[in-house]
Amino acid sequence: MTRDSAWYRRNDDYLGAAMMLVRHRLNVAPAQPAAAAPAEMAAVRRPQGWLRGLVGGADETEAPPQALPPPEGASNAVAEDKRLMDALEEAGAGDPPPALVSLANIFDLSTFEQNLLMLALAVEFDPRLSDRMPAGGRPTLALAMSILPDPAWGSLAPDAPLRDWRLVEIERGHGEPLTVSPLSVDERILNHVKGLDHIDASLVPLLKPLSAPTAPLPESQRETVAAVATALDPSKPAVAVLRGADRASIQDVAAAAAAEHGLPLFRLAADALPTDNAELDRLARLWHREWLLAPAALLVDAHDPGAGQSADSTVARAARFVGRSGGGMVIAARDGIDGPITPLVDRIVARPTGMEQLAVWQEALGDTPDAAAAARRMAGRFDIDRAGIAAAARAAQADRSARSLAERLDSAALARTRTGLARLAERIEIKAAFGDIVLPQTQEMQLRQIVAQLEHRLTVVEEWGFGARMNRGLGISALFAGESGTGKTMAAEVVAGALGLDLYRIDLSAVVSKYIGETEKNLARLFDAADLGGAVLLFDEADALFGKRSEVKDAHDRFANIEIDYLLQRIESYRGVAILTTNMKHALDPAFMRRLRFLVEFPYPGSAERRQIWERAFPPDVPREGIDLDRLSRLDLNGASIQSVVLNAAFLAAARNARVTTDLLIAASRSELQKLGRPVNEGDFRAPATVRSIA
Repeated sequence: MTRDSAWYRRNDDYLGAAMMLVRHRLNVAPAQPAAAAPAEMAAVRRPQGWLRGLVGGADETEAPPQALPPPEGASNAVAEDKRLMDALEEAGAGDPPPALVSLANIFDLSTFEQNLLMLALAVEFDPRLSDRMPAGGRPTLALAMSILPDPAWGSLAPDAPLRDWRLVEIERGHGEPLTVSPLSVDERILNHVKGLDHIDASLVPLLKPLSAPTAPLPESQRETVAAVATALDPSKPAVAVLRGADRASIQDVAAAAAAEHGLPLFRLAADALPTDNAELDRLARLWHREWLLAPAALLVDAHDPGAGQSADSTVARAARFVGRSGGGMVIAARDGIDGPITPLVDRIVARPTGMEQLAVWQEALGDTPDAAAAARRMAGRFDIDRAGIAAAARAAQADRSARSLAERLDSAALARTRTGLARLAERIEIKAAFGDIVLPQTQEMQLRQIVAQLEHRLTVVEEWGFGARMNRGLGISALFAGESGTGKTMAAEVVAGALGLDLYRIDLSAVVSKYIGETEKNLARLFDAADLGGAVLLFDEADALFGKRSEVKDAHDRFANIEIDYLLQRIESYRGVAILTTNMKHALDPAFMRRLRFLVEFPYPGSAERRQIWERAFPPDVPREGIDLDRLSRLDLNGASIQSVVLNAAFLAAARNARVTTDLLIAASRSELQKLGRPVNEGDFRAPATVRSIA
């Protein structure tokens, strides 16, 4: 409704005319007795007039009532009543009509219900009228029935408009008759009648306004926007369901669809809805009333449950709320809804494609050569929604540090993608690079291929069209297999560091659940958060999760196999980098092995590799003297054990205020072998005649 100063003047004139009519009817009505106290209720007089017809007529032996002459001045009162009603009707003319007239039309109020609502409003606008009210300064049904034309008992029935839409409230005390219970007007309705529209106070804590996108959405989302807009059409509102992992894109689509009709959009978090059905239904009715008074679109967000809530119960509450309410609504649910609601629109919303993200990066960063290269790099490494790209670009441009634009963009983008993974995975601080790891040439080349595939993913998947032909297998998954201590986790650090991405080790205790179905839900949240990019997932000792599917002997086996099947599907469809490590490759499911892009075997280091590991194990500032690398390389130790030996020897040297020497390293190596329960070959510990050393 368009409101200007002329409308507000006409609205005030209409309310003034309504108040004059109410005052007249109160003035000509007989004085109303105050509400009887409970002890006085037994002395209620014989019912008269309209009330008598409700509770029963006169006794059979009672003489019929005699016709009484009209009271003096009655004809003048009737004429005045008609004059005031005509004045009220005249004041209600015009387009748009006054708020009280439109409200009566919206909620289909009868003439008596309109007059009853005006009577309840009158005491709010003019407190002096409370002296004419019987129930503590409030009107009652009894008063309304005695002074208003065409009285109707059912006007205050629970399913009648006044109470069904919560326009009027009955303050009924224990044991108090309905007819003498005070009536009041809901504050939202009171302000609406005065032309002041605001969200109902009961709904305000639950709602958050969402702004319409400032720029056109990507082409891949525009068709969905048009479909959702049909459900938000105020002339024929319906329900739309938007599914998918990216909440931000869903909100963008809903906001753009609402903007097509000039509607504001509010978000209601489904996990904030009450679990009590009566209270939930009350809020649903209030929102429906809100939509009728001042149309607005609502996004019921059941995308992710809150702490301690299950996804099923959250979606169920969202569906009940929508089913009990009305107006144009959108339900955001990761996997859709399963219930009695039949949505007009049910669509999957995905993030913008890689090329669309590239265009957003380019627009946000400008057209300088450095910005163009950085935009392409970011679009290949990250999968971020439009708003996230804009925010990351602003943060990088506001960063005044001496770092390059690429480094500042990495930092800003990583900060946006870390939150979702923190609850289910442990972020590992990356310290290793290719110069720190010792591997045979074949394995090192495989690691570099992993890095190269991510760097050129945008070209191959998006520009060369593989993404249009394939739904699965576009991610980069690798299995690092080898004995413990051979460098698998360090290699994952190297890959993540070379890509400039975070490395997250999956916390199996937070993912695997004894409850059926919960493991899949945890993994869904994990992969969805990781899909944003900015992370390399490391499933350490993956055989615990990706073991061979077993023969089904009971329900436990069946559900365990379902978990493995789900994991296989998500690994194949995951678009990021997933690295799995195992020291029992034979224990992995063959179907899972087929879905891997890379298999990197980490051999036990030989003497030449051990020598390089020893040489690179010392930080530059470690004081050392006479280190015999050839002698140390003969010791049967892997990379992890060598690192442990060097650290222990450094502590021994520090305690003696001395340098790290071969003797200290030999002593620490002996302790390491004993710790591992392995035999000590004294020949390996015997000093040779000629010593080759490093300072």
